[in-house]
Amino acid sequence: MIEFAAAVVVEGKSAVASVREVVAFCDGDSSVALSNGRTFDYLSRLYVRTGDILYSTRSRPMFRIIADSAVRHDFLYGPCTTEMYEIQYGLRNHSNCSDLRQTYG
Repeated sequence: MIEFAAAVVVEGKSAVASVREVVAFCDGDSSVALSNGRTFDYLSRLYVRTGDILYSTRSRPMFRIIADSAVRHDFLYGPCTTEMYEIQYGLRNHSNCSDLRQTYG
């Protein structure tokens, strides 16, 4: 597994429901991020569980889930963006996980 520079959990309130997102970047290369799409491809399923490996945008293992008390996870969407909040909820300049890459990357 590769080392990571930051894993940030951001809690917020959307127009629909309370949300939590995990954003992770590779140490030394912020262009390499946690990828739900690659993870789904390699797992051949949509939901992650204990023992699964989570992959990066460059298909490298980033994390292994070693414990899980939530049972089922919504890992279907990538990190939220300014554009997503504007298009889906009509909110301009809403704080979002993608901006963290610029701040911490």
